[in-house]
Amino acid sequence: TSLPLQTPPGWARAVAFAAIIAGGLAGALVGGRFGDVACTGSCDVAIGASMLAASVIAALGVAAVAVITLRVAGEWVGGS
Repeated sequence: TSLPLQTPPGWARAVAFAAIIAGGLAGALVGGRFGDVACTGSCDVAIGASMLAASVIAALGVAAVAVITLRVAGEWVGGS
C-alpha cells in the first residue's frame, strides 16, 4: 500500500532553500580561491570556471541532503 505524502512545513522548505544558496556561495568562494592559487598570470576565465564548477557541485550536494531531510520531515509530520 502507498502512504499519503505529507509536505514539510513552509519554514523547513525556506531553510532548505537558504542552505542550498549558502552552499553554492561557499562553493564559489572555495572554487575562486582554488583557481587563484592554481593559476599564475591572467586567469580570469580559469578562476570563473572553477568558481562555477565548485558552486554547482556544492549546491547539488547540499540539495541532495536537503531533499532527504525534507522527505523525512514530511513523513514525520504526517505521522508515518
